[in-house]
Amino acid sequence: MDRRRPVRQAGPGFSHGHANNGLAHGIAGPLALLALALRRGVEVEGQHAAIRTVLAWLERWRDRHVWPYWITSAHLTGPDRRPLAPQRPSWCYGTAGVARAQQLAALALGDPRLRHQAESALATALLDPLALAATTDVSACHGYAGLAHIAHRAAANASPCNAARLRAATALLLDTTHPPGTDPDEQARRLLASAGPAFLDGAAGTALALLSPASGTTPATRWDACLLTS
Repeated sequence: MDRRRPVRQAGPGFSHGHANNGLAHGIAGPLALLALALRRGVEVEGQHAAIRTVLAWLERWRDRHVWPYWITSAHLTGPDRRPLAPQRPSWCYGTAGVARAQQLAALALGDPRLRHQAESALATALLDPLALAATTDVSACHGYAGLAHIAHRAAANASPCNAARLRAATALLLDTTHPPGTDPDEQARRLLASAGPAFLDGAAGTALALLSPASGTTPATRWDACLLTS
């Protein structure tokens, strides 16, 4: 897979476009929105069929417990599919966002098999040392804070066995974000100085994403509705 991101202008590997799987940029976003609406009693004609169609697409391209960030024409016409190299399981593009969208869809459809698959994929990805090694910052968008937030949210809806794995993943992510013996205030000052106060990549979003996992509580508001995680 071409590791350079697709842009508005066609680049190498994307001359015929691409199909994005991510929660922030791709089909997992509409899937999560349709599922969240259905769970809140908002339903229109074709909604169930649309959810199932997206789920079938994601199942087609799942590689063990991960999904490629995007699909190009080479994937559609190529004779084989190579195993994915380790990739960060981020909210924006990666397995964490896709798996949470699938879990929400399973809850909306009342599908325990799909829910188990999504929760298991999420826990496996978040406990995978190679995947975590590909994660290089603490942001809500594509860093440890976003992963901890999704793990915490997903654990609240998960079956008992998967909830335990997701809570273990949350603890691991929190330890990675704030290693024992570090000064959290000093870390916060460094993050603010380096990344600014922004939401997706900066200190504000990082703090919001870490608050509930660190305190073991349910968010008092649905601030993360804009992330389509609840």
